[in-house]
Amino acid sequence: AYIIENGEIELSQIQNQKPFIIATLTKGDLLGEMAIIDNQPRVATARAKTDAELIVVPREFVLQKLETLDPTIRFFMQVILLRYRDFHSRLMDVFDGISNKQDETRQTLFGSTTNTLKLIADEYITLQRKMLNAVQSENRNLDSNHYHEFYRDIEQTTSDLYIESQLKVALNKKQFTLYYQPIISAKSGKVAGCEALIRWHHPDDGLVSPASFIPVAEASGLIVPMGEWIFAEACDAHKRFQGIRNEPFYMSINLSGKQFDDINLIKNIDSILKELKVDSKQIKIEITESLLMNNPELAEASLQQLKAMGATLAIDDFGTGYSSFSYLYKFPIDTIKIDRAFVSNMLSNTKSKEIVNSIVSMSHNLGLNVIAEGVEKKEEYDYLRSINCDYLQGYYFSRPIQESEFLTFTEVFQASG
Repeated sequence: AYIIENGEIELSQIQNQKPFIIATLTKGDLLGEMAIIDNQPRVATARAKTDAELIVVPREFVLQKLETLDPTIRFFMQVILLRYRDFHSRLMDVFDGISNKQDETRQTLFGSTTNTLKLIADEYITLQRKMLNAVQSENRNLDSNHYHEFYRDIEQTTSDLYIESQLKVALNKKQFTLYYQPIISAKSGKVAGCEALIRWHHPDDGLVSPASFIPVAEASGLIVPMGEWIFAEACDAHKRFQGIRNEPFYMSINLSGKQFDDINLIKNIDSILKELKVDSKQIKIEITESLLMNNPELAEASLQQLKAMGATLAIDDFGTGYSSFSYLYKFPIDTIKIDRAFVSNMLSNTKSKEIVNSIVSMSHNLGLNVIAEGVEKKEEYDYLRSINCDYLQGYYFSRPIQESEFLTFTEVFQASG
């Protein structure tokens, strides 16, 4: 690495066989440090624009300092550099034009972000465990709860970072697919629609539960491109489903509260609906109470725009948030989805049963329809029908299934119904 004492140093990369100027460094600036810290290839060329004096910082000197650093600090430095390199390589793709060939070249030059991060995380956790063992061996009476809690936090952080890097690869390599869970009309006993649910087919870990990656996608912002893909894919599937049916059929699609922070959300949804020529009245958009609670002004404006497009709106997991009933007159809601926690307990818990009854009765009085989630037993099915719940969803009918299985299920269920 080098510290500039005097003069100007120009950093550049070759893009499309031409030099692309990254930066011009002057007195006090540093260059070449990243390749030493994270042991990756140098990716830029340095050229003196004027006479310059540099202080050489030997690689061995830096490595010695790194070895004596607290593992936490070293871990932070490596992760920051890894993210910077990943961001920088993506930025170069913007200038260069993205292609599969370039992506392969970038992976060769920079290595696998996913694998590198996993190695860093594993090394860090191993070092911290050694430190804990050493401390405990010195003091047998030491309360180690603090350290165990620290490990849990660190392991969760590194796990989230690992999943985040894997999600980026999954989006690029199209490892996601949609499953569909049937929604049954309690009145007719037929399939009235379905809910589109994302699944991740990881090349090594197999089918990954959304509970493992959706929170990470939301925290990292990856839920925005992921959500746009889900919406387009679900609308496209709806066209296919509707094409083989002779009656209206709706598609429920979940939108995360984080997606509403994207200023292009409404425009993108409108573009998808128009491009695919989907009947927006057959698209039911599901939102959670947290969106309505955390940013009511944004929620109201966005939901009014979605409503103007013709889409219907549902509150998912109703009754688990705060001030639930106030939403029903303030926002243009069409459907209430009763949370599975109430449905699964209603036959054994009087309070849960009364809550279900009240939600159904109140919703009907307000002109809203109701979907009961988590129906798993015939007794639950019979009771919900007896109180005129409009729609039913749960394992009693079917788990979320792939498109081909869903089409078969619909055909068989309709015939038997």
